[in-house]
Amino acid sequence: MISLYPLLLMVHFVGVVFGLGAATVADVLFMSALLPDEIIDEKEEKTLTRVSMVIWLGVVVLLVSGLWMTALNADHLLAQARHKAHFLIALIVFANGLFVNFALLPKLAEASRKKESDAAVLPKYLKLRAIGFASGAVSTTSWWIVLALGLARRISFPNISFGVLMLLYLAILASAIGGATMLGKLTWNRHA
Repeated sequence: MISLYPLLLMVHFVGVVFGLGAATVADVLFMSALLPDEIIDEKEEKTLTRVSMVIWLGVVVLLVSGLWMTALNADHLLAQARHKAHFLIALIVFANGLFVNFALLPKLAEASRKKESDAAVLPKYLKLRAIGFASGAVSTTSWWIVLALGLARRISFPNISFGVLMLLYLAILASAIGGATMLGKLTWNRHA
């Protein structure tokens, strides 16, 4: 009988490639939409929505294949700190994606188009813009760490616990959010 696990592992990797690639492109498009004029027009919003569909494809493939692989080899995988961290960070990618696509992007695009005609919208826009930069950092950083943890399966982590892996992730994530927030402020100052 042919083992399904190697095929699922390949599919899982393809999900990461789709998600990571599209998340990186989405972050570039997001900054490209904001930096010249601070307005996400309808065309740019539609483009970001289309790119997010590729991210969602990656997320769904990642989660389904990951759950299936775990079901096939639960005793071994659930005992690994790396696997638990990989799975939790994938769930963070999923939650962040839901937030960005269904809450943040529509409100940010609308506020960016109204901020010139309605001065009361500007503070809301700036807050949403800052959240957008932070969410982009969460997305891209988390996708890269999911990739790194997946590739690290060949490396033994005998002394690294789940808690230590998550602390490392949170430290890297905090640095990325700090850098993205700083970038957001620096780029806004150019337009202020």
